[in-house]
Amino acid sequence: MNTSIDTVHRYVLGQIDIVEEWEPLAREGTDPEGVHKMRVAIRRTRTIVWTFREALPDDAGKHFVAELRWIARQLGQARDSDICAESFEQYAARLQQEATKEIEPFASFIRATRVEAYESVRAALSDERYTVLMEGLRDLTVNNPADAIEGSHGTLPIAADDCLSIATAKVAEHGNRITTNSTAAELHKLRIKVKQLRYMLDFLAAHETSHIGRLAGITRELQELLGKHQDAITVQKALAAYEESSQARRVPVQESGLMKPFNQQLEAHIDECRRKFPEIWARWKFY
Repeated sequence: MNTSIDTVHRYVLGQIDIVEEWEPLAREGTDPEGVHKMRVAIRRTRTIVWTFREALPDDAGKHFVAELRWIARQLGQARDSDICAESFEQYAARLQQEATKEIEPFASFIRATRVEAYESVRAALSDERYTVLMEGLRDLTVNNPADAIEGSHGTLPIAADDCLSIATAKVAEHGNRITTNSTAAELHKLRIKVKQLRYMLDFLAAHETSHIGRLAGITRELQELLGKHQDAITVQKALAAYEESSQARRVPVQESGLMKPFNQQLEAHIDECRRKFPEIWARWKFY
């Protein structure tokens, strides 16, 4: 696969544009898509910058990857709070109107958590550290043409084929370890590797063969399954945090006739994802 330094620069520049496009909505906090789209673009950028870091001047790759990880984490709590709010709202919508009073303490807890998370988002996006990061990435891609990198001749020091092989091998290594007894943390670790592979495939798919598109399809399916599993785990963690809060003294989860079914619903969703995993993994593994 012929991938040039200029191709990497254009890709990163495009992702920066996406980050800045969704930033106002993330600041407002009125639509979960703002934070979600920003995080995806940031993670795509981080994957490609790290993969092709040797094509960047000095230690720019390591620096930008660290800074991109920082801002992604700042957005992470808001994203988790959005997932919890959406899951609980869907559950509450199926209840009778009078029944919602019993679950209001948890609903209030979720709302307060979300408000706090978005306050942190606005603080991070207003931080000079974020401004310097975005300006630095744009400067890197605009003012560092391929022929300015000593000895590069416009080519990458590592072939895209090799990058894809490495990313695929990491997924296979982690996925082959998954058993029926694997922890949520182990599945989440696999999910991270799958997402990194997905981002690499999406980067290559724009100018490569249909084979890349087919592999991207099954990788996307695997990512979505692991994502649904992790979303349910995230909501369970919110329930656990609620149980430790002052609001829980009013309506403890274990005593609520309505909160217990919600937790059971999450458990059933987790079990379903785990049940489906072997079949999807086998299709990915033997693709």
